[in-house]
Amino acid sequence: MLANAIFELEYLERIAERTPTDVRNALRTEIGGLKGRFRSSLDGVRAMIYDLRPPVLSELGLTGAISTYAREYESRYGLKILLQLDERETGLDPQQELAVYRVMQEALQNTHKHAQATTVRIEWERDGPSTWILRCADDGIGFDLMRAARQARSVGLLSMRERAELIGASFDVRSTPGHGATVSVRLTAQREQT
Repeated sequence: MLANAIFELEYLERIAERTPTDVRNALRTEIGGLKGRFRSSLDGVRAMIYDLRPPVLSELGLTGAISTYAREYESRYGLKILLQLDERETGLDPQQELAVYRVMQEALQNTHKHAQATTVRIEWERDGPSTWILRCADDGIGFDLMRAARQARSVGLLSMRERAELIGASFDVRSTPGHGATVSVRLTAQREQT
């Protein structure tokens, strides 16, 4: 529907060319604004579809997806990202992988928006035969956990916690003002790996 609306607006633009100049300029402005909003909405829908299960997870696996996203994020925002990723088969189901990936993304977003950090360390490691831990630690300004918990704006922390809980994982945030922050997710795979 959005793509068709854009085509219809382009048709209206061609019709507007035949109208008097004063009307044509007003129509161009309105049509241009509508096209911009429709294109933006279309891009948003495409991004949402892509984000449901990013193809990179299926193509590269969780470790490859984390690495790819981290490198792109690093080049886009100039944040130094240190990776320590265990590349062994995890035994995680697709929902668990997606949740871990989303927590990592949100942790990087929070770091970029709030932490004033220069470096983030992302660790993905096995802790026992079937338990895995994701840690995202930054060297930023840190924050008061109690104050953040009371703020309605801490949607990022809440969404990470909810994602972790939905897959049966534990979620932990550690931070103190002036000493950075660490986000951790600990989860158990559905099947044991060697």
